[in-house]
Amino acid sequence: MAQRATPPAHPEAQAPAADTSVELHEHIRKLTAEVEALRLAGPPWEDRRWPGLLVGFSLLGAGVGFASGLSAQVDLTERLLLGVLTFMAGALVGYVGLRWRRAHAAARIDPLRVGAGVGGFSVFLIAGAWVGIAARDGQWLAVAVPTRPNPAAIDWVPIPGGTFRMAVDAEKVPFVPLAEPGSGEPTVQGEAQSVLEPEDEDPGYTVTLPAFEMGRTEVTNAQWKACVAAGMCPELAYARCWDQRSKSMVEADCPVVDVSWHEASVFAAWAGGRLPTEPEWAYAARSAGREQAFPWGNEAATCARTVFEDGCGKGAAWTVCSKRAGDTAQGLCDMTGNVWELTADWHEDYARVIRGSGWSSGPRFVEIAVRDIWYPEDRHPTLGFRLVRRP
Repeated sequence: MAQRATPPAHPEAQAPAADTSVELHEHIRKLTAEVEALRLAGPPWEDRRWPGLLVGFSLLGAGVGFASGLSAQVDLTERLLLGVLTFMAGALVGYVGLRWRRAHAAARIDPLRVGAGVGGFSVFLIAGAWVGIAARDGQWLAVAVPTRPNPAAIDWVPIPGGTFRMAVDAEKVPFVPLAEPGSGEPTVQGEAQSVLEPEDEDPGYTVTLPAFEMGRTEVTNAQWKACVAAGMCPELAYARCWDQRSKSMVEADCPVVDVSWHEASVFAAWAGGRLPTEPEWAYAARSAGREQAFPWGNEAATCARTVFEDGCGKGAAWTVCSKRAGDTAQGLCDMTGNVWELTADWHEDYARVIRGSGWSSGPRFVEIAVRDIWYPEDRHPTLGFRLVRRP
């Protein structure tokens, strides 16, 4: 039986296999191109946006902190504690989120990043508050501090730290009093040497002081009465003084006088300060250590600058800050003239050093260099005090 011949394959019957191979190669090429494009483009926008959110949270924290720092009443300690707790909460959320993320890799919400945002917000909140407080207090280069009680309502003036030369004989030599301490009259040292003496004649010695704050004025009768009302200070026979504005004798804004060193120390403790050391007083009186004879510079003392016995007094002290032309560069009033001021320093273990001269002092005693001594238990109608404290 004859076999039927098999017809030859048509050439087009092989085309589908060839087309499939070409399509596969083209598909692979396209996938490779897409993978490369994704590699160059980085992760999807949804994964890239969290750094922007972190920056946004941080800027928001800085803005809120700065605004609150500028407000009138800010307790930086409480704000710092709140920020630390917030940061710790953010860190905890981040840690839990990291553990949860490993078990739920496909989750759209990433608590780790949320925690980072909360932490960034809290850190910049504190930084903003710190800068805001510094801006409010005008101390951009100083460390901002928490507000402190100020029961005496003292106007504290920042005094920058520095090194200065206590370079006048009257600030170095032993006292040669004209009368004995305790006799009822101030024991004036005698005429002071000029603070601008040549160094080869008066080399002096240098003192370095950290920054501190000093009361703008001498402690007043009104401030002392607040201490009395608090049950901390004794009643006094308050002296009246001349008020140039009303052209009359008044009491409230007068510097408190007839106070012993011990009583002044009690007031200082209650008010949150202390009596200044002699170098602190001299440094502040010289406008933060400048080599000048008077708080205002080197021009001679006049009735426009200070209260002293030269025909411009009224036989009494004047209200504090009556002679603003005589202020230091930092704004301290009455650093010479008006009333003498107690310091914390001893003279030979039996008397305290006093500085500044008073309303009964002659013109030769108004220089910063003049100093005097006084028994701690004694009082005098020309003797008052002012306070200092650390910032």
